[in-house]
Amino acid sequence: MKRFFYLFLVGILLIGCQDRMTYQKDSLEEEPITKAEGLSKASLIDKPYTFLSEKDSTIWTNVISLEDKFQACEIPEEVLNIMTTEALVRTFFKYPLNVIYSAYDNPLDAIELIFKNSALHRELADRDDAATVLLKYFARTSIDKSTKRTISNKSDFDLTYVNEIFLEYFLASRLVPDLYNEENEPLLRDITTRKIHERRADTKSFSEVSVQPLVLILGEDPDESRISDVNTPVEPLRASNWTWYSVFNKPISVEHNRAELTDDEIFDLLLYYYSLFPNSIVSSNPSNSYNSNGYAWLIKEGLNVPYSPNPTMNNSWVRDVYDLSGNHQIESLFSGDIYELCSESDAEVIFYEDTNRSAIKLPSGKYRSKWANGPLMEHYPDECPYMPSTKKYYKKSTTPLPSLISGQAQVIINHAENYSFQPIPERSVSIQWSVENITTHNTSSFVLSNPNSSTCTITFFEVAAYKIHLDVYLIDEYLNSHLIIAQEKNITSYAS
Repeated sequence: MKRFFYLFLVGILLIGCQDRMTYQKDSLEEEPITKAEGLSKASLIDKPYTFLSEKDSTIWTNVISLEDKFQACEIPEEVLNIMTTEALVRTFFKYPLNVIYSAYDNPLDAIELIFKNSALHRELADRDDAATVLLKYFARTSIDKSTKRTISNKSDFDLTYVNEIFLEYFLASRLVPDLYNEENEPLLRDITTRKIHERRADTKSFSEVSVQPLVLILGEDPDESRISDVNTPVEPLRASNWTWYSVFNKPISVEHNRAELTDDEIFDLLLYYYSLFPNSIVSSNPSNSYNSNGYAWLIKEGLNVPYSPNPTMNNSWVRDVYDLSGNHQIESLFSGDIYELCSESDAEVIFYEDTNRSAIKLPSGKYRSKWANGPLMEHYPDECPYMPSTKKYYKKSTTPLPSLISGQAQVIINHAENYSFQPIPERSVSIQWSVENITTHNTSSFVLSNPNSSTCTITFFEVAAYKIHLDVYLIDEYLNSHLIIAQEKNITSYAS
């Protein structure tokens, strides 16, 4: 009897220890969620909000611009105030505009845009227990990979691909700073590292594009992040990059060898784009290999090299040029076309100055543009995942590119002549002048001085036809040279 009592007592103690261990392990999941203050429990809303897109798809289909879509997704303040934080999170998981993160070269720009235009996201970030509740869900959420996937979450923890990735970019944005405090950050990092392991082990479902938000949560560079105990070879988002300046002198990252999306990722993104932009046409599947500028200024011309695999090659798409009246033009370096400013009705290419992206105009009046690593879309001008932006319109010019070489075309032999090139403002360049006698090919019929300066001096000794060559190379931050200008000037020499 006494022995039975001791066994019973030990059992009780073991159960108690096990309960404490379980609580320590799962305490985050068991913590009560703080409710909106000043109201009884019965007055609170503990279920997720139902959006217009869920209630009436017909009306939702007729909401065209992103500005109007934001408005249609707004939740009344009086409703937000009485929603529990958990209800806010569950609503956040099915926010209809989550997919637009993939339409931005920097997805955090999309997070910032949504935060600015969505009271739901601002209310969630403002809650004292937001970090606790988000961590609770983040620890348990996974991506639904069932064969019958839709744009609806399978459950509060089995999320669609888009909603899970959006969650991770939101966490990485640090809009909820308590996630990174001394108490929460260790757990956040543990959960994040586990998910990185899982995704890198499943290369059929996930590319490095899906690892990027997790790496950002850890505060690391997505291109340099490696988890040592995952043996699967990791394809980088970018093997190398450097900064180029757009036609409006805005810095853009030129990238090489980008990791491509998997078939599963493409499928999940398309589900959302078909739903969110039903009046648009998918011209090409989502891809991480080119963006809107690469398409509008390059690929549409049939030149499929938006990201050069060789960093020593010229990796820019366009450069600034000016006509003889000083009007701004754009030269597409690969196609050789010159574009000049024009009216909207005459436009062939549209540049969105605020967001540094481009689109082409189709004969139907629709635009075709590549939405970052989303699809190439044919759409009405306002039906896109971007807010109204300052636009500049360009068409191909029939005016020849003006010569950038200053100097006389008719010269006297045995007389030194200066030829100059106006340096590009705020660019580190190298200059190379050369001369060719195209009549006799006599390399001793001229002397070239200062071949690497903005102004060179040439003396011609023979009556002949010559050609002066000017090559200008951009020097990038890695000290690589990229040919950006190649011009010639015909010279005729004569005796005095």
